[in-house]
Amino acid sequence: THADLEHAVQAGLQGQLRPATAAEVEAAAPPRQIRATITTGAMTVNGRRCGVVAINGNVAMYIPGAPAAAAKRAQAAAAALKSWLAKPVKMSQLTTQPVTGGWKLLAGSKGVITATAADGKAFGQSAQTVAGKWASGVKYALARANMQ
Repeated sequence: THADLEHAVQAGLQGQLRPATAAEVEAAAPPRQIRATITTGAMTVNGRRCGVVAINGNVAMYIPGAPAAAAKRAQAAAAALKSWLAKPVKMSQLTTQPVTGGWKLLAGSKGVITATAADGKAFGQSAQTVAGKWASGVKYALARANMQ
């Protein structure tokens, strides 16, 4: 708008003009519809069998545990992500929060998966770190899906 342009010119003249941060750009952007194919599977990571959630072929999450349990958790996480992606979304809606027994990855208000102390131990990290890596993995895979 004209007012935005005028504000930007004034900020530039006063030496206060700066590029927007990624968070500011994300906050200003409208939600987008992202088309993605979400699949689950299994693979061995550092000698351990893990469940896997992949988005357009890019692994977003490695989920440790007994094969059947890890597969079940991967399938539940994939279903939650598919449900979240059924409408336009923002990447900032992918967050983590502490919960009883670990850290939960949320997509909007929907729980995707909880990283437990056992997950952290399997990867030699805290549950909070594992949940953060899952969130980053989903964001990265969705960003790549959005470019395809």
